[in-house]
Amino acid sequence: MGDSIECEHSEVVAKKIIPSSPQRRDDIGVCIKYLCTRDGSAEVVKELDPKVHKIKESSNLNLGDCIKSEAFFVLVEGLRPLSKTKLGGQSNRHSSNSVSPRKYTYAEISYPFARIMHALENRQKEIGKINM
Repeated sequence: MGDSIECEHSEVVAKKIIPSSPQRRDDIGVCIKYLCTRDGSAEVVKELDPKVHKIKESSNLNLGDCIKSEAFFVLVEGLRPLSKTKLGGQSNRHSSNSVSPRKYTYAEISYPFARIMHALENRQKEIGKINM
């Protein structure tokens, strides 16, 4: 699992999804940025055709690829804001929101889960001890 995905159609779920005003980018044109916080995920539902990176060469492009984190952002091509759907009744998704962009989507982790950051810090400490 990498830190970003690029696709033609995705499924985005987070407890809080906040759209920004439209912005123009050289790589994808006009898009809207969504800040997704308080636990969420973005999954590739439809792959790019052709399967070529537009923003980041290390992005995951395959069907089913997913990012999960404490906070991430999503860029969706176009000017029209997406409508959110409330999710409920799912054990780990209480009071979450969902958007399903059917246009070019790029999603990248901004802040990984705390347990992952803690594990990475511990690993760096162990590597430091070995190198001494």
